[in-house]
Amino acid sequence: MHRSFFLAAFVFVFLFTGSLAFARENALRLTQTHTFMGRCQLTASSHGIRLENQDKLKFVLVAKAPDWRVTVFRNDDKTYFSQSLKDFQNTGLVSGFVMIERPRKLNSADFAKSSFKFCGYDILRWTGRNSTFKYLPLGNIAPQVESIIFAAYKVPTNGGLPVTYVKSQSGRDYTTGISEEGHLETLLDTSKIESVADDAKLFIAPSGYKQAKSVGVVFVGSAARNESGDFQNLFEMRPIGGHK
Repeated sequence: MHRSFFLAAFVFVFLFTGSLAFARENALRLTQTHTFMGRCQLTASSHGIRLENQDKLKFVLVAKAPDWRVTVFRNDDKTYFSQSLKDFQNTGLVSGFVMIERPRKLNSADFAKSSFKFCGYDILRWTGRNSTFKYLPLGNIAPQVESIIFAAYKVPTNGGLPVTYVKSQSGRDYTTGISEEGHLETLLDTSKIESVADDAKLFIAPSGYKQAKSVGVVFVGSAARNESGDFQNLFEMRPIGGHK
């Protein structure tokens, strides 16, 4: 009887701890606003990443382990473009002419460090003379996710998930000529962080879509291209310089 009791107790503990381990594999979902792309929903885990634009651009980016091949698709045009992680790191979603790429990691000596709680998560805050950067350490999130975010957002990551990046501007606006010296620009902001089920379907592109000639074609979409004949050419321009 005692033996049966201990066996049952062992099975219960094993199942209970196994359930906890599975629960810890949940994905993180960040509701964010990017200065160029607008509202985005970022879902990331140890198994994959999904970046869904919820503003005018309407694209979706997915990648998953083990190969981390990056696919950008859109449901309105039923188009997609897929490339290796290495190729995506070199191109990102748009050229360096459209979205200026910032350093991947900030110089630690230029910032005062602190931390705070946001949505129940420990956020690291770096405060400098001309910028403030907040990020969430990767934890169980795959390191490939950070690489994809940097290539897509073109803002610092410091090896984690970027939460907020506010930077003081310099020079003049190239369209109006008005001085932007000292003006603060929020390049990235996050309104919510939550834990969601780590569903493999989140990181898979739909089948039956037509392959586009480039990631820029999918990123922009036919609606935007029809509005301006020069719009697509702007997005197809080669990046200026390489990754830092």
